[in-house]
Amino acid sequence: METSDAERKMVLDAAWDDLRHCFGLGGVKADRHEVSGTTVAALRHYGIAEKAVAHIQSVVVEKRLRENIVPLFWSHFVEPGSLDSEEAKCDRFGAAVSRLHADYLELRQLVVKMSSLGCECRLYGETSYLGLFNLFLKGTLHSQMPANFEVLVEAFYGRSFQIFCARQEEDQARRERARIRLDDSAEIEDDDEGSALECSGCRREKESCHCSRYLAQFAQMNSLLMSMDLLERLTSNCLTRIVHVRIDRHVQDTCKGSFTISHLESLEEWLDAVVMGFMKMLYAQPATPGDDTRVVLESFRRRLLNYLYETYTTTRIDQLYNIIIEFPESQPALEDIRECLEKTNLRSFLTVVLQSVLQKKLLHLGVSTTDILTAYISAIKSLR
Repeated sequence: METSDAERKMVLDAAWDDLRHCFGLGGVKADRHEVSGTTVAALRHYGIAEKAVAHIQSVVVEKRLRENIVPLFWSHFVEPGSLDSEEAKCDRFGAAVSRLHADYLELRQLVVKMSSLGCECRLYGETSYLGLFNLFLKGTLHSQMPANFEVLVEAFYGRSFQIFCARQEEDQARRERARIRLDDSAEIEDDDEGSALECSGCRREKESCHCSRYLAQFAQMNSLLMSMDLLERLTSNCLTRIVHVRIDRHVQDTCKGSFTISHLESLEEWLDAVVMGFMKMLYAQPATPGDDTRVVLESFRRRLLNYLYETYTTTRIDQLYNIIIEFPESQPALEDIRECLEKTNLRSFLTVVLQSVLQKKLLHLGVSTTDILTAYISAIKSLR
């Protein structure tokens, strides 16, 4: 029995020494060698393989995420107000993601080696230790998330979206000039393209434009975040706000005082070409999107399309009195409102606004009875 105990101790001591060097346990720096077959066999023979994996998971993986990797990542986001330019904020975000990815890959190697111990993962619904590692990364990031972290995220993705939109507008302007040349058979010089001294994308002088470099950094950061399954988690709220602001501005610019043209179709086309074009570029890694990426894009498009309808409908409702007065010339605008009301929950809002605007515009001593009747008749005809 004493010999058996001695042999058992010798085998387990050798296995422990192997694990210490493989995973950096007990103050030993981890090296790159794989867990030996002898160690795996010994752990499984004595029924302690699962305990070894649990120990490594707790002492190495979770502890390093909790005490080193995640705090270092979030330290880049502290006091963003001290950064005096958008470029500094974007560079800080890029440095944070690059460092997180390097630390992620290093720790991931240990998780792969841990999986070689042959134990089945049955924690938190995950079936692999790599999946569990990603889950712990997300949870630890969330638990230590600073309140103002989105300042840097919004700066980085706002700059990229501005550059993308500027290039889309330039391409549209070139196509329009080409169309005019074909229609009129006239020579039209590209004065607009050469007259602007400042790039509309990066806001620098055209001679020192950084758009290509910024977009390359944009693609690189997206690729790193996607490889860690963090892209949507870290960026979705900021992207939604950035896109909503752009939709608001585009709707206002498109339908300002124009009631004789239906804008709904052109707005939908703009959303697909510009906004969803940017979203597809965001998820362009890998080159062939998987089912999960397509689901994310389709879900995002549905939400944005609904927001577009609500924004456009609200804008038209705010213009409703002028639309009524200009009826029947304003029939296209009314048709847009009817179509959008079927897709939104804004009928009660329209009723309240209509009642309020008619009372404000008509029901006071300065308006003649004839004008009141004319306006009400126009309202009835236009809205029936």
